Amino acid sequence: MLPAHEFPTDKAAIELFRSQWRDTFEVKRDAEHVYQQVSKGTLPAGIEYWQPLFFSEPLPPLFSYFPANTLVVNTGSLETSAERFQADTLARFENRGVDPMRPLLPPEALWLRVDELFSELKRWPRLQLKTDHLPEKAANTNLGFQKLPDLAIQAQQKAPLDALRKFLESFSGPVIFSVESEGRREALGELLARIKIAPKRILRLDEAQDAGRYLMIGAAEHGFIDTQRNLALICESDLLGERVARRRQDSRRTINPDTLIRNLAELHIGQPVVHLEHGVGRYAGMTTLEAGGIKGEYLMLTYANDAKLYVPVSSLHLISRYAGGAEENAPLHKLGGDAWSRAGKKRRKSTRCAAELLDIYAQRAAKEDLPLSTTASITSYSATASRLKRRPIRHRRLTPY
Repeated sequence: MLPAHEFPTDKAAIELFRSQWRDTFEVKRDAEHVYQQVSKGTLPAGIEYWQPLFFSEPLPPLFSYFPANTLVVNTGSLETSAERFQADTLARFENRGVDPMRPLLPPEALWLRVDELFSELKRWPRLQLKTDHLPEKAANTNLGFQKLPDLAIQAQQKAPLDALRKFLESFSGPVIFSVESEGRREALGELLARIKIAPKRILRLDEAQDAGRYLMIGAAEHGFIDTQRNLALICESDLLGERVARRRQDSRRTINPDTLIRNLAELHIGQPVVHLEHGVGRYAGMTTLEAGGIKGEYLMLTYANDAKLYVPVSSLHLISRYAGGAEENAPLHKLGGDAWSRAGKKRRKSTRCAAELLDIYAQRAAKEDLPLSTTASITSYSATASRLKRRPIRHRRLTPY
């Protein structure tokens, strides 16, 4: 839930805002000042930080809206999260509250303090979910789940998937691999093929009936072992480390998250890859280089005319798999050439055209269609056909992108 605009903005509320602002802050004549913008009926970005000024009474806590039979469920360390949030809001107030154009209300006017939060929580039955095994106490219940062993892929080893292979050999129940998209499903399938695992694709967990290996698209980020059903769920983060954001983008472009390289183990010698700035090359292995007195690991990519590009492992997010067809038909761009930049311009132009078409279609769909009689429709069609007969047809050559 977001608090933005969850407050009255009628004439009376704006007048109340103006009155309470004058009691709390100084009024500036600048048209960009928050007070002046709200006075004109314009709600500036971040107006929720002045939300209390639209009400005559202090804002009630969220708990006051809970029904009497509410059960509060939380995961992780609520205490740590609450203390971190309180420290962040206080730091923001101290750092930005001095701006005369956007003075801030004190944090306690907007949020509960940590002690107030837990005082409210004591009024409700509370269920805390934890991943660690709990001590045997009356208030604790250990469910039939266990953490997975360390299955992380060791890209620098000769057998990077050895830990996973040994686990699969020792586990007698069904094992389900979960990924976040179709593209990631293909990538994980290629990885598993290296240890001769061909998982069956399923849509739901309950489709895993016998002691087989399965692959599905799901939202889980971390796996587990269900000891009661003798079932194991393994997620990408369990194999490739911390979950990579589905979208990595900067001010210039966006990478398809399905083609991102998330672990060095996904690469093999000679595989075509795409560098975000230099285009399609071939992966030629890993090497150690020294730059500025600091040694580091680099990916070596080869391009046309046997040119080489060394990419630090820290920039792995700039590399994606080639998805333009069969690997043997992948092009090899010239390092430093303009072919890749020209292709990028065409792609961006195509994207703009597609966006304009979608906007046109949306406008057409939003227009209300007026009913026409059959006679009117035939007359309109006949008139249009007559004009088209008199108008010469002009042919235009279309250049594909």
